[in-house]
Amino acid sequence: MAQLDALRCLAVTAVVVAHLWRPLGRLELAALGVRLFFVLSGFLITGILLDCREVSARLSTSRLLSLRQFYVRRFVRIFPIYYLVIAVALATNLAPIRYIWPWLVTYTANVRITLFDTWGGPFGHFWSLAVEEQFYLFWPWVVLFAPRKSLMPVMLVGIAVAPLYRFYAYYRFPFDIAAMDFKAATLTPANLDTLGAGALVALLWRSDISRGVVHRRLTESILPLGITLHLLLLTAYYFRITPVSFFTFADLSSAMVFAWRVSGAALGFGGVAGGVLESRPLVYIGKISYGIYIFHYPMQFVVEKVVPSQPLFARLLLQLIVTVALAALSYRFLETPFLALKERFQSGPGKRLTRVVRDEAADCPPS
Repeated sequence: MAQLDALRCLAVTAVVVAHLWRPLGRLELAALGVRLFFVLSGFLITGILLDCREVSARLSTSRLLSLRQFYVRRFVRIFPIYYLVIAVALATNLAPIRYIWPWLVTYTANVRITLFDTWGGPFGHFWSLAVEEQFYLFWPWVVLFAPRKSLMPVMLVGIAVAPLYRFYAYYRFPFDIAAMDFKAATLTPANLDTLGAGALVALLWRSDISRGVVHRRLTESILPLGITLHLLLLTAYYFRITPVSFFTFADLSSAMVFAWRVSGAALGFGGVAGGVLESRPLVYIGKISYGIYIFHYPMQFVVEKVVPSQPLFARLLLQLIVTVALAALSYRFLETPFLALKERFQSGPGKRLTRVVRDEAADCPPS
């Protein structure tokens, strides 16, 4: 499923470009990139958990074992580079790390942003990682232990809750309409529609409906509805017509479009689009996209501090080069060795379970 890595590349590129050149923030690029990441995450994580649930039933192993395997593999994948960046920031006293590090290490940066109405400088983008971790705290329990027939209603409720929360938050929390600065949208309930959209596609993929039919229905109904709704919301926003509608429904319309895109990439787009999405540069950037996302914003502040007198273009180019280089080195010498350690945490039934999930459910990428 190399095309999914290409989608990661597109998502991280949107975020980095928007942060590199701040005027582009008005084009909503960073928000769109994060929404695509959330749909991808909902799709992949839910697919992995559903496959583990099915294999556990066939092997008569405990679902608690599947839960343990999931968390071990997630933690080994996510924690090392994340906490390394925090440790380096503390060692170098990169402001405002001394004041916000407890929120970062507990993956509650999004809560701090909402409570104090401030992004946290070079660590502001960590809010989305906090959302991911909070999602991991409860979602595996739901997918593995809730009755199978209740999963779709739960997902639909989550998708419906997100716009309702954003409507409430629009009137409850401060925001900057002109800059699209809606900090209250960083809380996990505000992102359940994007996460839920990906999860719903993963569930439909494992239903009695064939995957081709699922994608065709997304193409015929969900995609045009999502595009139309998003264009209407953007028009209303720029003309200041009921701006609450944009903050309430924009993520939902994005989720519709990205659910179609993720489904298509997982099946494999053909033609020119497929060739582009399977190009080696895009796939490689997608593989190291986690490191790029982690490093890019702190590196912007570091470069501006170290070489403030250099022209803007030179600073942007330097930041981009250093960020990609760090991500590549991190993937090769830090992330890959830690990923290899996942096998050491498995023995007996756990090792057998993981092997069966890998071999017999190979359509879902490894965690």
